[in-house]
Amino acid sequence: MTSPRSSLEEGLADCTRPQSAAGPQSTNSVNSFSLCLATSLLCCAVLLSPESRLPADDRPPPSDPLQQVVAGHTIAEWRLILPTIDLQSTANRDLVPGLIELATSPAVPWITRRQAAYTLGRMGDLASAAVEPIAKLLDETVPTEPEALPASTWAVKAISLFGPTAAPASQQLIDLLNDPDREETERLLAIEALGNIGTASPRGLAALLQILISRNQGVGTHSNAHQDVFRVVLAMHAIATVRPVVPAAIPIFVRLLDDSDEVVANAAARSLQTLGQVAAPAIPTLLDHIANPNSLVKQVAAAEAIGAIAESPPPEVVDWLASSKTPDVLLALQVCKTMRVRARPVVPQIEAILQSLNADQEPELALTCCQTLLAIDQGNVAALTGLVPLLASVDRDDRATAALLLQNTPELPEAIHQQLIKLSRQGNLAAAKVLKSRSQQIK
Repeated sequence: MTSPRSSLEEGLADCTRPQSAAGPQSTNSVNSFSLCLATSLLCCAVLLSPESRLPADDRPPPSDPLQQVVAGHTIAEWRLILPTIDLQSTANRDLVPGLIELATSPAVPWITRRQAAYTLGRMGDLASAAVEPIAKLLDETVPTEPEALPASTWAVKAISLFGPTAAPASQQLIDLLNDPDREETERLLAIEALGNIGTASPRGLAALLQILISRNQGVGTHSNAHQDVFRVVLAMHAIATVRPVVPAAIPIFVRLLDDSDEVVANAAARSLQTLGQVAAPAIPTLLDHIANPNSLVKQVAAAEAIGAIAESPPPEVVDWLASSKTPDVLLALQVCKTMRVRARPVVPQIEAILQSLNADQEPELALTCCQTLLAIDQGNVAALTGLVPLLASVDRDDRATAALLLQNTPELPEAIHQQLIKLSRQGNLAAAKVLKSRSQQIK
């Protein structure tokens, strides 16, 4: 490769070489001289620049950040590599050191750092060596670029993606969670991360339970009541999804059913529903909430929770089915619909209710009966028969729901099929839609 100094010498030699004084070549000589002079000046600039006197390793990085080299690849190359990494292949374990360097280097664009961190998190055990360096980023709370997220925010999410593998970072997550000066988003993400780590970190679960205990005792963890509610709800969801189930959470969820905030009480019922039949001790309290007419939201949430927990319809639910009060019957049906096949013992009672109804006068109750029966047995003839008149309901949503249920039924009895044809010929668009959809499914 020619050095700048030799280029300068050649340029000066060209400029001092004698030129012809006469003839048509004189103009070309002037142009040649000008070109030589420009080349010489450029070479001087190169030779005199500070960067030219630095060793190669000490020269500043290229002006294009995507041309920075990290672990043997430019940033631009890494951006092509990251989406193609097989997260489950042990062959990609060799990429982990490079990904760690990419995620932890402040000189790398933050978008690429975040993508590298998320990739490491999704690799799980294969990238366990990355947990500690990623956790150190939780202290990097100042953005490195304008309008960028600080590393601490996306680092919490990356740790969450590791799942139980991130157990060594539990204490740092707990400290972040309990720090009132940290961004609320990061505190909520810390709750999610501790929930994903689950039983791999007993102290992490204890920190989540403490949020609920403090709420139950009326001890606020933040001056902002709304933020306190968000943390409580997210902590309940995180604990409810941990497997194996955390038994200590059940009585706390039960007590939070009586929380003054409807959002918290509703979340407690949903959490018990997620736990399933192991939460059977909560059924009496849930039944009390169904019987309390002060909050329809709490009633529905409690009904669905009982449906997920009870092995068979409780006696109280059976009694509500026999009630003359429509709200009681609707809530009982909600329980049975959530129970699905476990509600088979009350199918005759629900069918009797449906047959006694006038679909025109009580479309909501009729539709709920049909939905419940089909949830228990998707081929229930009484339910399918009951849906046909609802295709002519004055309520658009009722018509749409009835049509969808009929479309999704695996097999329709011939008698019902004929009823649909008759309605379609009378101009019923919902019936025509059902027939068209089912004919396309057959094709």
